[in-house]
Amino acid sequence: MNVQKSPVETLFNSIEDWKVDARATSESLLFYKFPGISKLDDGQINFVIGRKGSGKTAIAYYLNGNESYDKFSTILSFKNFSFNLIYENKDRSYTSNSQYILIWKFIIYNAICSLMSKSERIDSSISAQLKEHFSLDFQSALSGTVKKLLGRTLEFSVLGNGISYGNSEESTNSGSLSERVEILEKMIGHFADDSKYFVLFDALDDDYSASSTALQQQDYFNMLSSLLSAVAEIRFHFEQIGKRIVPVIFLRDDIYDQIQYGDKNKWNDHRLSLNWNQERLEDMVLYRMKAGLREFEEFSTIGKSELLSMFFSDSIYRYKVRGRPVSVGILKYMLRPTHDRPRDIIYYAITQRGPIPI
Repeated sequence: MNVQKSPVETLFNSIEDWKVDARATSESLLFYKFPGISKLDDGQINFVIGRKGSGKTAIAYYLNGNESYDKFSTILSFKNFSFNLIYENKDRSYTSNSQYILIWKFIIYNAICSLMSKSERIDSSISAQLKEHFSLDFQSALSGTVKKLLGRTLEFSVLGNGISYGNSEESTNSGSLSERVEILEKMIGHFADDSKYFVLFDALDDDYSASSTALQQQDYFNMLSSLLSAVAEIRFHFEQIGKRIVPVIFLRDDIYDQIQYGDKNKWNDHRLSLNWNQERLEDMVLYRMKAGLREFEEFSTIGKSELLSMFFSDSIYRYKVRGRPVSVGILKYMLRPTHDRPRDIIYYAITQRGPIPI
């Protein structure tokens, strides 16, 4: 005989499935849609800036898992990426903080072409050619894919009714990087439909170290400023011709603040800062609790205080600050050691035992 679990047991079991690493979370229902997520979904944001642990990777994986018939996305994770592939393609004809714009555009445009090959709204003869030439693994083999792209021949032209793209890896590249970028840009402008195409940049801090030499740090920040500039240029160009091409960069705020670029303030129009406070963290915890209790219809409309009172045996915690007694609600007590970061509250919820059930 199957015995239905109580709400408390169900909640405990659901919390066991919470993951600190957002990449390991398969349950999209656990994603708390904070204020600003609608702008991201709609393609209005290109720069997501926040502290370490503030949810950048969780947002990237949410967007990547939210595809539809007119929305396509891929994550470019730079975890363990060989950044020398970027540094080796510096264009010295640009100023120092723009010397990597071409290589970034080249990577983004190839990723967009790969996404376009999935769209059923593009003419089948075009999408067939896109599939043939842009079936690329950006998500699990980024370094290898970029190396392959840089090494293969490019003989490409936009025709009235199709595309021509040389794909022989045994030949010598025909055309400079700038020429190849121009060709790809024209192809996307010519054939992209009105779907939204997201290219999501995650783990860009993997090549950052505060202990690096001054020269290494300079190269790193020049590379990043080039990427942000490339994204801004791509947005402007394709907006002018009515295409929805949306590269999105997820970056730590302490790194973003160190980027030196004259037009940096212009990026603020398409920037989202992840600023968590106690109220939003409470809402996130309650949202996840309700997600874990979704099989119990009576909890769908229950208020915050009512839900807390049902699952916490003692709703007040007392402790001392500089010798003075302080009394707070149980959830506020939980949030004290988390430094206002979602990752910390999730870890705290998973690992805590005793009278606190989350």
